[in-house]
Amino acid sequence: MIYLMGTVSPYHSFDTSAYQFMYSLPPISHRFESGYMHLSYFFYVNGSTYETFRICSYALFVILMFIGVLQLTSNTIGFYSLYLIFPFFLDVTQVRQFFMFSLVVFGIGMLCTKSKLLKAIGVLSILISPLFQMSGIIYYLLLILTKVHYKKLIKIMNYLIWILPIVTLIIHYAHLNKVFSRGLSLILSSRSNATESVALYTQGSSFSVVILYILSIMISYFMFRNMILKLENYEVKRKLFLTSVFLIGILSIPLLASSSDFERFIRNSIFALIIVFSVYMFQLKKIGSNVWIKNWGIMVCILILVTSSWKYWDTSVTGRNQFLPYIIKIKNPNDL
Repeated sequence: MIYLMGTVSPYHSFDTSAYQFMYSLPPISHRFESGYMHLSYFFYVNGSTYETFRICSYALFVILMFIGVLQLTSNTIGFYSLYLIFPFFLDVTQVRQFFMFSLVVFGIGMLCTKSKLLKAIGVLSILISPLFQMSGIIYYLLLILTKVHYKKLIKIMNYLIWILPIVTLIIHYAHLNKVFSRGLSLILSSRSNATESVALYTQGSSFSVVILYILSIMISYFMFRNMILKLENYEVKRKLFLTSVFLIGILSIPLLASSSDFERFIRNSIFALIIVFSVYMFQLKKIGSNVWIKNWGIMVCILILVTSSWKYWDTSVTGRNQFLPYIIKIKNPNDL
């Protein structure tokens, strides 16, 4: 993972060339969040190339995520077998998003331990996640919901999963993007490119794309709910944190009417689904049984849906299939 993420060609990926071009910018430029800027500038002033910075930084956050995943599932092979299909190829290019969510996953893992020190580190990890991607602020909800039973959240989501898509339709067709514009202007005011960012995240979305994202999280939710309620010998605290991550994805559905870039929260919810799936299938211990085949069949269908929704197989200008062979080194990244 570190090798593939750290050696992405700037000519065969989204965003990478922009990050490379802005590598020399000092934190005072406020081009990105301060955590990312200070980390990259530290490597720059100490003579490291962008490629060295990218490999080292990805190594750090891949390991942090792995530590968090270890606390949530013992079936790491099952988890990473699915994660390396989705959402790995999005995390490869969306650097700050991956750094932010790695801190969240690490934080959740530490909060699931019994050590007060590690729990404090977990809280700190979640608190600093917005320093790498401002959207990490929404994961502060994880700290607020610590006393709520996960089954209560499931009951709430049973309603929201139907209500919020309708709200999204209303926002989209009533052109209510100005509401998001004002809120984002306040949140992103510290960024030097605040105006451009607000315009990007309030430009509206192609509703054909939005529908695919909504279908992805709806179908994923029904599978998530079915499995997490059946999990045995799995700590309630872990169930609560994973359910809270999924809840955040559902709450973000109306944001898709403003911009499809808010799909990142839905993607993180599917990450929680993969965790729960790996735990549930490990507990079955009946490979080849009807339940085993049924659940794998559903998961394969979900993977087909989400990879299609996120344009894995699309060779157009906005599609990812134009880059995938280069990212996994089937084709030489040096070939233009």
